[in-house]
Amino acid sequence: MVNTILKEADLFCPNSVRINFTIYLINKTGLYKIADTSTIPQINNKHIEPYLLLIPSLEEQHKIGSFFKQLDGTIALHQRKLEKLQELKKGYLQKMFC
Repeated sequence: MVNTILKEADLFCPNSVRINFTIYLINKTGLYKIADTSTIPQINNKHIEPYLLLIPSLEEQHKIGSFFKQLDGTIALHQRKLEKLQELKKGYLQKMFC
């Protein structure tokens, strides 16, 4: 695994960091918590400079990002399935007691 230190411009350069991995990185490291609170929250170099962030190779970023994107999709699918089952249960309970 090849690691590099994340520079402020890397987040915005499509050839150095994959977007799905960047989203995971921001969530995992908690960087979203230190964003400026304004109408549009933002993270800039003053937020990132104190941190040493190790970035895997592009191939590994792609695999990590794809994994978490697929996991999010699976979670959303199961959430929808749960909601449908809860509605079905509610319907059956109403039929039982009517």
